[in-house]
Amino acid sequence: MKHIKTLAFIALFLTVSFASAQTAKTNWPKLNDVKEVAARINLNLEQNNPHAFSFTETLMQQVQQLKASEAPANFKNKKTEEAVNQLSVKVEALDRKAKSQASATELKQQFTEIQTLLATIK
Repeated sequence: MKHIKTLAFIALFLTVSFASAQTAKTNWPKLNDVKEVAARINLNLEQNNPHAFSFTETLMQQVQQLKASEAPANFKNKKTEEAVNQLSVKVEALDRKAKSQASATELKQQFTEIQTLLATIK
């Protein structure tokens, strides 16, 4: 009986977690757009594409649209607002560095910071 209760609790936890992730994805489509462009850059980095940072301007545009969009109620808090503002600053810096042909290490470090910020926005 104890095992059944434990399994039921785990199933409930996974269901709630999945539903929460789906809600975030569907509630703020602009956030999903930003994450898709970041994923495209990350995929190019993993494949050692020398032009991995050619999407930085697209990422910057998506972040500007995210910043201008109306955040859903579950995202309206100071922490999310600050994270979006920091994200905007870091993406603009990444775009400038990519256009000025900065080193790959420097670009990857800046992009890692962006990924960390994106992960905090939930």
